Formats: sequence, structure tokens, C-alpha cells
Amino acid sequence: MKFYKLINLAVLFSLIICWPLSSQATSNATDLQNLSVEFASDEVSADSLNIEEPTTLPGDSGYWWTSLKKNVDLWLTFNPVKKTEKELQLANTKLLEAEKLVESGQEDNNHLTKTLKKYESLMQKVTARITENKKDDSFQNLLSRLDRDQLQHQQILEKLTSQVSEAKADFINNVSQSTAQQWYEIDKADVKDRLEKAVSQNNVGSDFKQLRNMATLEEMKDILPTEAEASIEAAQDAALDKLHLKIKNLDEEGNNKLEKYLRNIQIHEISMQRLLDHLEDINLPEQTKARITEVKEANLERLKDHFENLIDEKKDQWLEKFKTQGDVTHLDILDSLKDSATQEYKDKLQNLEEIQRDMIKTDIKNTTDENKLNNLENKTSNNPVLQKEIQERKYEIRANSDNQLKSNTDTLRPLQ
Repeated sequence: MKFYKLINLAVLFSLIICWPLSSQATSNATDLQNLSVEFASDEVSADSLNIEEPTTLPGDSGYWWTSLKKNVDLWLTFNPVKKTEKELQLANTKLLEAEKLVESGQEDNNHLTKTLKKYESLMQKVTARITENKKDDSFQNLLSRLDRDQLQHQQILEKLTSQVSEAKADFINNVSQSTAQQWYEIDKADVKDRLEKAVSQNNVGSDFKQLRNMATLEEMKDILPTEAEASIEAAQDAALDKLHLKIKNLDEEGNNKLEKYLRNIQIHEISMQRLLDHLEDINLPEQTKARITEVKEANLERLKDHFENLIDEKKDQWLEKFKTQGDVTHLDILDSLKDSATQEYKDKLQNLEEIQRDMIKTDIKNTTDENKLNNLENKTSNNPVLQKEIQERKYEIRANSDNQLKSNTDTLRPLQ
């Protein structure tokens, strides 16, 4: 009898032990089901980076030998163009290794940090050599390839940030900002054309591929200096033109796929809200806009929950994002956060709203595109202060246009 009791206890104990594993397996299966097929097909891969798939990872028995061979090959390469090409290839490989380390649950060991530091070091060498030789045609071709790869690098780093602990996410964000800044500094004057070309080069994939590019560019607004914002927005418009052709006539199934794709995008929730606001503004069928609005409302709720659950120190860090870039979407976010905020944070949010309004006013005064002002006017219908600024600026633009036309007419008029 005691024997059977022991058997029953053993079975019960094994069920208790296995239950969390079973639950975890179910959770993982659900995550896979929630991943859009189109989104998965647009993930950065060894093929899209034009490199071989890494077959060993840091910590594997054969990794040391593989790394040694690559380092020796690099050391024995003296042609600066070839050397830079190989360094970029190796940097691409390091990023994919980092991705695989996170996927295999190895974020807590030192391998991930070392791999990303090596990636950062390689990118420093690549950007420094291209900067030094950017007038050389061979290095111009390399810069074009780097521009294409940079968007993909940002997408991998965005993904990793959402999958690791907070401490590791801060480290990855620092790597992302460092490498993006170095990339930008290579040729700041030409960054608009560089980004637009990169968007065109990163166009192979699903019908929604350009959403990934737009999302990455939206994140880059928070990483690069404010002076780069106009160039980034121009590249976003180029991506949007390509995207609009694909989504302007979606059926019910297509709208389902679009919604799922949007929910899979992994960027900061503030950047995501700006992106969704941008998508709402374009000319699309009502049923498609309704899906975008649904995702936008869900993202706002997630954003509010995240903010409310932060400790005060982290809340203050999170709010820093509202001090560098003026955007009407930011005003909406700040206003929604006040609903459940303490009085201390209501005052902070109110102060940030004033900062945002001042930055938006400056943007309005510097805008010469009346279509952009019309769009902004529609989005600020409940803000009389900004409405007045927009209307005055539109009047100035029209007056300047009339004066220029009159001046041209007077110049062309024949002498009597």
C-alpha cells in the first residue's frame, strides 16, 4: 500500500514540476501564433544583410576557432576598401549573433554584452574609415551599403531592447544611439538622400515592408539631433508613398493582416503613437483607418499603464523624451496621462505641455509647406492657440507668394 502511495506522490510531484513548463510552452506557442506571417517574413536576416548565417555562438566549442580565422583574415587584409567591407560584414554577423543569444535565453551571461561591444567597435572603425575617404567612389558605394544596413541594424536593436531586462535594454539603447550618431555624422548634409535611398533598397518583403522602415525612422527621430528631423520625415514620406500603393485598397483579410502587423511592431510606445497618428492622416478607406485607430487606442492604453507602473525616478527619465521634439501627438499623450497622475506629476505634465506648445509654435513659424500646415490645423482643432499660429503663418506664406509673383511680373514687364 505504501508503495502505491509513493507512486501517486511521485506522479503528483512530476505534474507540479512539469506544469510551469507546459504553461510556458503554451505561452510560446501563442506568441508564435500572434506573430504576423508578413511581419516574420520582413525580419532582418543573414540574406538581407548579405552575409552567411552564423553557425556557432559565443560560448560554443567551435566559436573561438571561427572568430580566430575571421580576425586573422581581417588582419591580413591591407586594402582599405576590402578591409572596411569585411569589418561591416563582421559587424552584421555580431548583431545576428546577439539576436540568437537572446533568442536562446543567454542574455544574462557576459556573451551578449561582449558581442554588442564588438559590434559597436567594428562600426566605429567602419564609419571612421568611410568618413575619412567619403570622396572616393569605392567608399561612396560602401556608404550606400552602410546606409541600407543601418536601417536593418536599428530594427534588430529595437527588437532586442523589447526582449531583454531593463538594465540590458539601457545598454542596448546606448549602443544604438552611439552607432546611429556615428553613422549620421559621416555626411550630415546628404542624410536626406541617403535615407531615401536606404528606404528604396530595403523594399523587398511583404506588402507592409515599408511600415517597418517608417517605424525605424520614427525611432531615429529620438536618437539623432533635432536638425535631422526634416530629413527623416522626407524619408518617411518616401516610404509612405510606397506603402500607400499596397494598402489603399485592402479587403477584410488585408485589413486583418495590417492590424496584426502593426501590433507586432516593437518600438517605444511614444514613437509608435506618433507613427499611428501619421498613418491616420493619409487618404485610406474608412475600414482601414478604423483598424489603425484601434491599434492606436490600444497602444495609448499600454503607454498609460506603463507610465503608471514606473517608479518616480523612471517616470522622470521617461518624460525626458518630451523635451527634445515638439509634436501634436505628444500633447495628446501628456493630456491623457494627467487623468490618473498625482498632483506632483500633473504639474510636471502641464509644464511639458507648455514646452511642447512652444516647440510646435517654432515649427509652425519655420514651415513653408501649406499642406503641412493644413494637416496640422486639422489635428489641433481643440487648441485655439495653435490654430491662431497656423492661420497667421498660412497668411504670411500666401502674402509672400503674392509679393514674389508681383515682383516677377514687374521684372518681366517690358519697358515703355
